[in-house]
Amino acid sequence: MKLSKTAAFITALTIAALSLTGCAEDKMPAESQQNIESKTDSSESSAYSFETKDHQIEVDGRKYQVFDKQVRFNYKDTPYEEWLSYVSPYDEYVPKHADTEDETKNDSIFTREQTIASAIRYAYENGIEEIEFPVEFGDAEIYYGWEYAGLHFPNIPLAAGSCDIALTVEGYYKIHIADSVLKAASHTEETIAAAKEIVDSMPSACVTDADKAYYLYDWVCRNIAYDVFHADSTINVNNEPQSAYGALVKKRAVCDGIAGAVQLLFNMADIECGKVYVYSSDPDDETSHVWNYAYIDGEVWDFDATWDIERYFESEDDTITEGESDGMYNWFGADRSARSREYDIADDCLLGIPTTNTGYTENSPALKVFDYVTTIDMENQKLITFHKGKQTEELDLDELRKCLEEKGRVTMKYDNEIVMITDFTSIEKADPIFDGINNNDLIEELDVYSKYMILSK
Repeated sequence: MKLSKTAAFITALTIAALSLTGCAEDKMPAESQQNIESKTDSSESSAYSFETKDHQIEVDGRKYQVFDKQVRFNYKDTPYEEWLSYVSPYDEYVPKHADTEDETKNDSIFTREQTIASAIRYAYENGIEEIEFPVEFGDAEIYYGWEYAGLHFPNIPLAAGSCDIALTVEGYYKIHIADSVLKAASHTEETIAAAKEIVDSMPSACVTDADKAYYLYDWVCRNIAYDVFHADSTINVNNEPQSAYGALVKKRAVCDGIAGAVQLLFNMADIECGKVYVYSSDPDDETSHVWNYAYIDGEVWDFDATWDIERYFESEDDTITEGESDGMYNWFGADRSARSREYDIADDCLLGIPTTNTGYTENSPALKVFDYVTTIDMENQKLITFHKGKQTEELDLDELRKCLEEKGRVTMKYDNEIVMITDFTSIEKADPIFDGINNNDLIEELDVYSKYMILSK
């Protein structure tokens, strides 16, 4: 017996799905890739006048947008060529991303924000406490530069709250990097070694990207504890929980450090992965969160290990609150439109990372943790369900019963909550899957937010 869906329902569902899954692609303001000359301007917070004229310099085959005035490190003018040629130990695993569709081209352009990001990382990894940027860069560009550094470099914290910034009378924005931030940076070799040990521990059975991603994600969820104690004070007291070092070596971290660990591990396993940063658009709301995106077989999926972790540090000592993890991770291979609903997304927070528009497929990482995955085929206006590498247009209750008999528990994932609720209603009203058991009694959990259903015998 199969659950049938009427054509009328599919039409209505198509309209609803478009409104639910049509998450707009968020982008940072684009910078010109050509030399720019513009009129004289003045900073709103300083009487210092300047001419906003930038140009490009080429360093190691890459072009960067810069100004004539030098960036200062610890009060010393340092030529752009000197610090832009710096090679980070992380570059082998997480390369820089230029502002171009083809990042292998020699004419790749690094925007001013990306240039600033390189300076921040150079200071961070070399124990430099003071950076001074010419005011021509602009305070907004410095902010976005730090955000770019935090998103693209696994060892850089996104929150710069503990780092003071002030405008000098000489026309520089001076940033003082807090000691807590620099301390986490002093463990680069230890962090990379820990990550390599984890990646090297993958069994030979991990062949596909989804296999590798699940193994590494599972390691993070089982071995790293969320640092509840430092969740609010970490940027001012102890920056380690915001770093990949805190996650991979100390085994305690907050979302930024956890996402940095996932980013490093995935990239080390040749899975392209970055961070996603969201924060409230309400100036009175300091809510923010960091998770990951990764390309799996050409599709882009979200991975939020912070929300799947079951262990917690709730005090300053090493006492851990243990939870249980059965390997069913709600946010392993989730979709951004669902994950981001909790937050007001600002236009510049996702850096234009594309979403997955095809829905779940037989290659989706979600199939690593869920028994059934159901998606909407918008082009043909039908539903497709994947189970054990096979697909069908409808949910087969006989096959569902066999799965329940074998495992005692079945997990079902959806890319649309209306489809999930419809399946829930259909199962509830269908003939009994097991003699003497009401189908409604089989439905153990229905999570509309994460869009999954669990059946248990």
